[in-house]
Amino acid sequence: MSRATWLWLNPILNKGYINALQLIDVPALAPGDSGENMFELFKSNWSNNIVVHQHPIHLTLLRCFWPNLALTASLDIAKLCVMYIGPVLIQKFVDFTSGDQSFPYEGYVLVLILLSAKSIEVLCSHQYNFQCQKLGMLIRSTLITTLYRKGLILSSSTRQAHGIG
Repeated sequence: MSRATWLWLNPILNKGYINALQLIDVPALAPGDSGENMFELFKSNWSNNIVVHQHPIHLTLLRCFWPNLALTASLDIAKLCVMYIGPVLIQKFVDFTSGDQSFPYEGYVLVLILLSAKSIEVLCSHQYNFQCQKLGMLIRSTLITTLYRKGLILSSSTRQAHGIG
């Protein structure tokens, strides 16, 4: 629950509000998200057989990051599905306020359903935004590291004839 709601970030924010943060105050990057690991993942998914493909880098990035893309897509789909619960409940609320009750605690149930739906919508929305930004940074890190490595192995005469990209 702490990771879903970012409660783990509160002590860091409080410390940053009181004093300027030092490098030791900020948590370290996850080892799997380092540029070196992203380069190794990219290199392991790169195949010389896909060079004939029109967009080999797109295909390789898709192979590398499909789990992240699937998570991000599922969060967005869940957010969109839950977003429609409010408009669907409007008629139920109108019926309830006009005195047409199906069961004794219908008002409480309707409010609880709406509160739950909006809470799930907010959590999915924030996680979706976070996962999109994280995925963008991982892809950027992968491409920058790959281009930098390529630039290191090219000779100066080759660099004059061809660009790094």
